[in-house]
Amino acid sequence: LAVSLMAIDRAWTPRAELDLLSRGKPITKRVRNLPPKRMAWARRAATKLERNASSPGSWGYPPGARSLLRFDTSNTQYATLGMRAATHLGYEVREQTWLGVVRYFGVVMERKGPKGEVSLVREGQAVPDEAEAHRLYLRSVPKVAGFRYSTLESHNHVDGALTCGAIASLLIARYELQALGSRKLNAKVEREIDEMIASGWAWLQQNWRLDRHPQHRTWYWYFLYSLERAGVLDRVKRVGGCDWYFEGAMQLLARQDVSEKKQGAWNDKGGDATPPTCFGLLFLKRGTSPLGPAITGK
Repeated sequence: LAVSLMAIDRAWTPRAELDLLSRGKPITKRVRNLPPKRMAWARRAATKLERNASSPGSWGYPPGARSLLRFDTSNTQYATLGMRAATHLGYEVREQTWLGVVRYFGVVMERKGPKGEVSLVREGQAVPDEAEAHRLYLRSVPKVAGFRYSTLESHNHVDGALTCGAIASLLIARYELQALGSRKLNAKVEREIDEMIASGWAWLQQNWRLDRHPQHRTWYWYFLYSLERAGVLDRVKRVGGCDWYFEGAMQLLARQDVSEKKQGAWNDKGGDATPPTCFGLLFLKRGTSPLGPAITGK
């Protein structure tokens, strides 16, 4: 449901809107001229997606004998992306859903982590000296912490894709709460969200590598796509002095199979090349549309 909503939203997004967002300009009105039947389907899908959350703002696989009350980061981040697409299509996502997203990632964030620093260079910020790039825009973080796969205590593994997914989801939830003019998004909650995002970036900086998925043996292409989302949504160009897009693009170009049989696909495991090729293209294209300045009020 989520990826269908994302595809429909992007297919019907006017080029002018994407151009404004890329320049950091506000969108005063979103236009999606979908055929009536398709718009009706999208609204039904959005309603089903939101109502079938395991808890407001937290999604998991359908309940079963072994998965009662289990929410997970993978389902939740995709549902968050789907809910964002639904708002673009005119669907009003409930405030408690966005608040639930913030609450969920607060639960799956690593409980302990060392104090540290993170250096993020964002779009529009100057890098006058390449040799000193990693020291620019340095800030302290209360803890260097990534994000776990699920709320189950046994799922304590943290990796790059999960952490990037958490950063992207928190950015979306904060933006949508600002757009709603939510009174529950007070200074304390804003600060908590900012610290969670910064802690996630600090974890990525500490575990930085783009030749493989940080702290995971597989899902490399998924990690790159997750990194693209976090980087675009937070308008981050460099992490710890490293240009994430340049490094990732170099890895993708070097790994592309340009043989006559594969004809430009990505896949280093010999399986279905469709998912890694889609993830590779989304990364290279910077397929995620930026957030832009929040439009406050319903």
